[in-house]
Amino acid sequence: MVGVVNTFISFCIIYVLIELLFVHDLLANFLGYVSGFISSFFLNRAWTFKSEGSVKKEGLGFVIVFSICYCIQFLWQLLLHANVEVMVNLSQYVFDTTPDFIKSILREDRFKRLTSAKMLMQISGIFIFSTLNFSFNKIFTFKKGNTLNTLEPSTRQSIEG
Repeated sequence: MVGVVNTFISFCIIYVLIELLFVHDLLANFLGYVSGFISSFFLNRAWTFKSEGSVKKEGLGFVIVFSICYCIQFLWQLLLHANVEVMVNLSQYVFDTTPDFIKSILREDRFKRLTSAKMLMQISGIFIFSTLNFSFNKIFTFKKGNTLNTLEPSTRQSIEG
């Protein structure tokens, strides 16, 4: 649930920046991801992974994982920008093949903006980032069995200093 909330928040920020404030989509992408970064760490630490490990060590791991995943996602965005005609065609296909009742629920003009090439690029990037970010954080950042995580809190604090 945490991932869904953070993804929704990031996407909404990206959408508002691109469609309403006319910010360049790559800058909007960066600002959207950074916006969810801090809340994502604390919410994932507390609820998704139920970690009691070192905040400093897990925070550093989270920053590293975020940076790697963001760079991969950003490279994907650059690749799509270089091949924008493919995304324009995909956008038109999505719009044309979507049933009219779905378009009417969102209003056709909003649906058209939501399925624009720029927004489809963002949605595909969010999918890549979210999948990698969750997987890498589960494997590396909040890994169960970490020796420091298995210690009593008072012992852990004395070791961490």
